[in-house]
Amino acid sequence: MSEQFDFDFDSPTPKADPLASWRDARAAEAVRLSERFGVPLGREVEVELISGTVLQGVLSLADEGLWNDMKRDEVELEIDGVRVRLKEVASIVRI
Repeated sequence: MSEQFDFDFDSPTPKADPLASWRDARAAEAVRLSERFGVPLGREVEVELISGTVLQGVLSLADEGLWNDMKRDEVELEIDGVRVRLKEVASIVRI
């Protein structure tokens, strides 16, 4: 049988905001992913796709999935609402 734990309402509240800590960790992970794949996340860019289509806007990750174990072929980016896979990208130029 599992043990039931009691809440300690008299203990001081934690000073750290767990949500802020999670957001900070995600931002740091996004920076690592950006460096790993050489994409300027959060920056104004011009993206040329293999098909010849050119997109301009702010580059971001399309999903909030687990990033640390992503392979290059799995990375999905978003440029002003348009989703593209990194493998479809011919070039990215920061503006």
